Amino acid sequence: MVDSDDQRSFRRMSIECPVNFRRERAEGVCVGTVRNLSGRGLLLNSHESLQLGDRLEVDIRPANTLTAPLHAIVEVVRVEPGAAAGSCDAGCTIVEILD
Repeated sequence: MVDSDDQRSFRRMSIECPVNFRRERAEGVCVGTVRNLSGRGLLLNSHESLQLGDRLEVDIRPANTLTAPLHAIVEVVRVEPGAAAGSCDAGCTIVEILD
């Protein structure tokens, strides 16, 4: 067992990976970067204005073979200003894994 103060059920994996996403019932595709990923959620950075409760269809295709692709519906549960001017970091919970 790993001794850690982190009480999460799933460990976060730090990654820097491009992501394409769109809001539910929206036509346009947006781009961003996934900063970390776990079995239950992810941290998405984007210049798009995201709000609590937004549902997004995300498509993550990592360049390395160690990280599997992910196509899923996620819900934004936390939004904070990002490090880059005009960007935001959105903590998202995975709602449904898609084919």
